[in-house]
Amino acid sequence: MGLRCTCSAVFSVSGDIITRIDGQESSGTFTVTGTICPNCRFSKNLIEVQYIDTNNSAFNFTAAFMDTSFPFCDSLEEGGEVVGITAQGTAAGEIFQGSATLSQIQFLENVDPFGNAVCAAAITANGHTFEQFTCAEGIVDIQFC
Repeated sequence: MGLRCTCSAVFSVSGDIITRIDGQESSGTFTVTGTICPNCRFSKNLIEVQYIDTNNSAFNFTAAFMDTSFPFCDSLEEGGEVVGITAQGTAAGEIFQGSATLSQIQFLENVDPFGNAVCAAAITANGHTFEQFTCAEGIVDIQFC
């Protein structure tokens, strides 16, 4: 049945972003899909990530994160909602491969000037680091439980 969450989120986001990979600035298309706390229960969480780099195909990767922390949920004074989470999973790519850590990611709904977006993702795998510097917009639906 699972523990009760304070919020749930469903998201499907894709966009061109600026990133830093192993300290080197780059850019590419970042896609994030999944669910956090479906039906307000802490079970069956899934965050799927795909990154296609425009400069170096060795930076391309996919990752799936299912072992997540309990989400942080907040309503912002200036309007909108934010959900933050960390997770463990697996990455597949030329340099990003094997066990992966999503040390942060933020899902925004109705937050100016971003609208609905995924921001601030930080992923490590196989000794390599990926840091997201611009947000990717799309569908983010946050519900408080």
